[in-house]
Amino acid sequence: ITQDLDQAARLKGEADAAVAAYEQELAEAKTKANAIGQQANDAAKAEADTARKKVEAALDAKLGEAEARISSIKANAMKEVGSIAEDTASAIVEALVGGKASKAEIAAAVKSVAR
Repeated sequence: ITQDLDQAARLKGEADAAVAAYEQELAEAKTKANAIGQQANDAAKAEADTARKKVEAALDAKLGEAEARISSIKANAMKEVGSIAEDTASAIVEALVGGKASKAEIAAAVKSVAR
């Protein structure tokens, strides 16, 4: 019986050691899996940030182009407004006074009230 008890104790010790080794390997595997998951998460985040920055840069470029076009259109429209104002003022002077004013006089009058 003593021999059986000793063998049982030895087998229990071996089983306990095997369980401890299994638990240690399981803990290491969990740690490794967490590290791999974190690396994948970090890589995905970096990739998303790169893609976002690329899209933002493209949008900024398009916005700059649109602002330049708007400024150009506005400048051209303002030039035309001045010309239209001069033509209108000339027609009004002619209708009211019956004579024509010089182009320089009309331009000066329009400029004086334009701002």
